[in-house]
Amino acid sequence: MKATRPYSMTNRSARTAATRRRIAEAAAALFMEHPFAEVTLAGIAEAAGVSHQTVLNHFESKEGVARAAAESFGGETIEARDSAPV
Repeated sequence: MKATRPYSMTNRSARTAATRRRIAEAAAALFMEHPFAEVTLAGIAEAAGVSHQTVLNHFESKEGVARAAAESFGGETIEARDSAPV
């Protein structure tokens, strides 16, 4: 009988969050380099190293990915501002 590994919802949740973050960061980079109309879900998926369907599963649409990218970029901006020397 094959030994099974224990299922860990914590690990799955962490992987899911990491995938969402990777997609949002890839999208943010693409949106900074190209006009919105030129960025595709397929391009975002390729840049993030995931499938087109994975992007849709996480964000449902290009607009959803754009919102997540903006939130990610906003968070990075706040962190940079807060850590800057006075």
